[in-house]
Amino acid sequence: MENNNFSGNLPVKFASDNLERVFLDHNAFTGPLTFLSDLEDYEALLFMDLSNNQFTGTIPSQMEGATNLDFFDVSFNKLTGAMPPGMEANEIEFLSSDCGTPERVSCDFCTLCTDNP
Repeated sequence: MENNNFSGNLPVKFASDNLERVFLDHNAFTGPLTFLSDLEDYEALLFMDLSNNQFTGTIPSQMEGATNLDFFDVSFNKLTGAMPPGMEANEIEFLSSDCGTPERVSCDFCTLCTDNP
């Protein structure tokens, strides 16, 4: 669903079990990441790109359970708060958020901090 003009909130039941790859980047999605809070199997996640949207709120703490995640990009959104601290132990190869200037997401272990004015 990447690189389209999709907009609005994603329904809570958007994500299903055994979801491995999510490409929602470069759209106009809004609202909180509640669809991530409803996953039952976070270990199945390998790749998630939510960048370049207008998501708001915080990154759900349940993402700490994504122990096989290699790529997680939530940069260029309107997210705030902190990256769930347990995600550091997951050793994600690419982890990007708006932790540059101004810092919107606090993340001491991101591999790329973007500047999102």
